Amino acid sequence: MRKGCAQFPGCRLALSSLFGLLLAPALLGQGSDVAGKVVSVQGTVEVDVTGWTPAQIDQLLNAGSTVRTAVRSRATVLLLDETQLKIAPSSQLTLTQVRPASSLLSRLASVSSNVDQSLLNLNKGKAWLRARKKPTSVQVQTPAVTAAIRGTEFVIEVLDDGESIATVLEGAVEMSNPQGSITVNTGEEGRARIGEAPTKRILVNPEDAVQWTLYYSASASPRDYPFVTASLAGARTQLASPPTNPVALAQLQHDAGDLDAALGTLAGVAGSEAAETRGWILVQLNRIAEAVSEFEGLTSPTWRGIVGLSLAHWRAGDLPTAYATVENQSDPQSQILKATYLVQAAEVEAARLILESVRSADPTSAQALGLLAVVQLVQNDKDAALVSSLGSAGSSR
Repeated sequence: MRKGCAQFPGCRLALSSLFGLLLAPALLGQGSDVAGKVVSVQGTVEVDVTGWTPAQIDQLLNAGSTVRTAVRSRATVLLLDETQLKIAPSSQLTLTQVRPASSLLSRLASVSSNVDQSLLNLNKGKAWLRARKKPTSVQVQTPAVTAAIRGTEFVIEVLDDGESIATVLEGAVEMSNPQGSITVNTGEEGRARIGEAPTKRILVNPEDAVQWTLYYSASASPRDYPFVTASLAGARTQLASPPTNPVALAQLQHDAGDLDAALGTLAGVAGSEAAETRGWILVQLNRIAEAVSEFEGLTSPTWRGIVGLSLAHWRAGDLPTAYATVENQSDPQSQILKATYLVQAAEVEAARLILESVRSADPTSAQALGLLAVVQLVQNDKDAALVSSLGSAGSSR
């Protein structure tokens, strides 16, 4: 499991400084209305100023822009004040105003403004924020409360009835409304209902609130999905006496890690098995459009064609379509990939049920056991995670 840059202070500092340098040229000639920049899009993400349009990577966002994410979709925005912002699935957030940039960015872009703090409005859903600027420079308004950052990192969520929950991972957050005010410190959770004073409690594992921000790679290696053998040495040994069938030869070359040679072997070879094998290799070579064309041309794809098409959509950033591709499939590999998508969408318990079902059918599945260990860690079930991870290590030998 790889945690995002937010988990490493040096990386956070470098990212914020780099953002300032990257955004400054775009600001020249734009005036002082620019509030931030979209830096990643996963799934269906839209931006509204005068009407909803699909969000684009590197898109500049003006003050007043609203960003919304669909189910199993996410977005990352870096604000002009160097606040890092991740927006969870099924969320809607407005950049009401954003304070001026750092002195470095101000000098580079000649930006001036009378705004002395950033104000965001979370209408529904969930967002993670990490702020570098001085305390009280960022406030998030929800239907139930205003949350002012007194530290650097927190997660805020708005439930369907407007109840708002702030989980502080570093620093402190002041939650206030007309009924009262509290300070929520590191490791605590504050909650506020509409018309009621906010309250707080100490959390055993506050990191659970930020697990949905973790990054999971869409990469697939020959060892993850071998055609013949997961052993590189075994595949290379078999290639000493190569098969005459070009598809069988390409599959062995794939398992040996020689993707370019495998693709060359399949050049001009027709048939569904050749197309499926070729599509799979193209996914791993990141030639996504070609891979999709191969997979979509199949009349009766095997699990490999279905999983390959799903991975291609994931690589292209279309997580909803990637999920829909495997949603109703019953084979273990599709189910494991479906569980991976559910973890990213913060539907952890649903993912766990799927993985436990796969494990019951195949106790040696390294992929199911490995992902199950991640899910169990997310749910703070460390003993179960240790058992799963040991099982994964044993089954991958």
